[in-house]
This record gives sequence, C-alpha cells and structure tokens, in this order.
Amino acid sequence: MSHYVFVYGTLKTGETNHRIMTNPGNGRSTLIGQARTLKKWPLVLVSKYEIPCLLPCEGLGHEVCGEVYQVDDRMLEVLDRLESHPDFYVRSQEDVVMLSQPNSSTDVEGTTPRLSTEAGDKRKAWVYFMSHYVFVYGTLKTGETNHRIMTNPGNGRSTLIGQARTLKKWPLVLVSNYEIPCLLPCEGLGHEVCGEVYQVDDRMLEVLDWLESHPDFYVRSQEDVVMLSQPHSSTDVEGTTVRPSSTEAGDKRKAWVYFVRKFERELLSLPTVPHYTRKPGIELPEFNADEKSRRFLDNGFQRIAASALSACIGISACKTSNRK
Repeated sequence: MSHYVFVYGTLKTGETNHRIMTNPGNGRSTLIGQARTLKKWPLVLVSKYEIPCLLPCEGLGHEVCGEVYQVDDRMLEVLDRLESHPDFYVRSQEDVVMLSQPNSSTDVEGTTPRLSTEAGDKRKAWVYFMSHYVFVYGTLKTGETNHRIMTNPGNGRSTLIGQARTLKKWPLVLVSNYEIPCLLPCEGLGHEVCGEVYQVDDRMLEVLDWLESHPDFYVRSQEDVVMLSQPHSSTDVEGTTVRPSSTEAGDKRKAWVYFVRKFERELLSLPTVPHYTRKPGIELPEFNADEKSRRFLDNGFQRIAASALSACIGISACKTSNRK
C-alpha cells in the first residue's frame, strides 16, 4: 500500500535524518516534490538543538514548507517509530499544496516513477504533529463537574480519543464530604483505574497543569494506559471532525496522569475505587484554573482532607511526602 507523507524538518533533503528516507532497508521512499501546508500551523524550534516541532494549533503560525514523499507500509512503520507515534508525535491526514517536482524523480531503488504532479496540485498527506495525551479519571471526564474545562475552546484544543484504563493498579480514593477523586502514587495498590484519554495541545496542557496545581499539589507522570473504546463521535471542541489515529480497543499508549504529590498517610486507609462518578447531591467547588482554585487545592483541600480523616479514623492526620 502506498502513502503520502509531508516532512518539514530533519527528514528533508540535505538535513540530518534524510538518510532514513534514502535507506532501502527502511522501505521504499520516492520524493514527489516540494510542498506547503494548505492551512497555517505553528512550526517551532525547541531546545538548544532547535528541534523542529509542528504544533496542532490550526490557524496559528504559517503555511509550512517541506517535501512530499510517496512511501510504502514498511517506510511508514519506520517513520512512526522514529517519531514515537502515537505517544509523542501523532500523524494526521492534512491538505498540502505542491510547489514543484524534483529535478530527478529517481527513488532510492533506482526506478523512475511516473509522476503526474504539477505545482498547485492539492493532495492529502500524513503530517506528524507534536502532541500530548492526557488520561483523566475524575471531574474532568464527560458528564462530570469540570468537563467544561476540556470543552472550552479558549483553553486550547482537546479531542476525546476514547475510554481507557491504567495498565497498572493505582489507589483512587474519594476524599472528604465532597468525595474528591485523588489518585495516589502507590503502584500496585488499588485497581486498574478507568477514565478517558484526550489528545490536547500545549495550551490545554498548561491549563490542566494550572488547574491541578502541577507540580506543587498534583504532579503528572507518563504512564501506560490501555484503550477500551473510541468515542461514538470524534468531534473535537471546536466542532471539526478529527480522524482518530487508528486507535483500537486493546491498544496501549503513554499518557499524562495526574497524581497527588503529597498526601496524608491515612488516605491509604480509605476504600479504593476503580472509577469515579459524582453522587447526586454532592456539589463540588467550581474550579476554573484560577487563583481561587489553586488556593483551594493548596490549602483548603488539605484541611478538608485532614479534618474528614480525623473524624472518620479517629487519629491525627500527619503529612508525609510520597514518591514524586
């Protein structure tokens, strides 16, 4: 099977990793020509190495220039491994506009393909975007109190990939009269926790970090999750239809998971649950990723947890640091 791939960074002709495209052992790769994206996307250079990263924020930045290659299944698998798809980069079918044909249309195995591409032609090609996957297990889930944070376009882009569970067991406990879901960083205790996986952009991840008071109260960690299903509708928060990245039940991937960084030791005495659903009649404080919410997490929440536990367990709650 043949695929079109748009490359914009180190895989281009003359760049550091172009040898990957020209190595016959990696599969077949034929340069179709230079091209640009039809839409604007932000291409940024990251770290002192100036690594090119394309962010999935449609409408920002520029129409990005690069090259289009026709590749076989084997080469696409090599590129997926190189880009750590779908854990770090995720590929998406996007429109690109051809700018020119190469001077020589000889592929890596020495054959001359018949090309019918002209400048101005538009076609679909795989494009690798830097992305983040986040596993949510509490009030951010569909139908729960704070889900509106995930669906607010002003917070960034958020796309539901599907339901999932953690590969490992973790203790999910419900704290205080509010039954606030808290995931404790104690591997092997509790249950495989059920929740939802979202693909988010940098802006949404910053909002979630602010909401969870990361890294002061909650800290996020890359953990393995197992997909259970895709959503019935793959419409993201801005109303566009996203093509899920070939996710199937049973697929395993890395996702950010928020754990309580510091917690009362007695929290481990609370019952653990495999999933969270808010009970009728419980009204949680309204979180908006603002300073008031941070104060609640940093101060009020800990006092609520301590007093509730002291009343239920009959001992003084004592603060301890656990694994970060």
